Amino acid sequence: MSSIKPSIKLRHEIAKLLLLATLGVTAVGVSSAFAADCGKPEKQEGEMTEETYNAVQSATELMTKNKVGEAIDKLTKLADKGSDYEKAMINYNLAIAYSSKNDYPSATKFFAKS
Repeated sequence: MSSIKPSIKLRHEIAKLLLLATLGVTAVGVSSAFAADCGKPEKQEGEMTEETYNAVQSATELMTKNKVGEAIDKLTKLADKGSDYEKAMINYNLAIAYSSKNDYPSATKFFAKS
């Protein structure tokens, strides 16, 4: 009977070691997947690219100079580009531009898209 106890204990220790080894391999795999993303600049939600920001800024300046048609042309060229946030900002500014021209149906359309 005494020879059975050591073999059960040995099996239990081997099972613990295998479990720890499996967990260790899994942890290394997960951490290396996260490490692969490390160093890649990630654009935060709610950020615009410099190109889009400059275009929206320029269009806003055109609107303040009463050059609404030029602002609409500039923004329309960008309306389908970029992230969802960028599209929303462009559509919002298009709505403002159309609203300032008293073109309320177009303004409503772009407000809805934003």
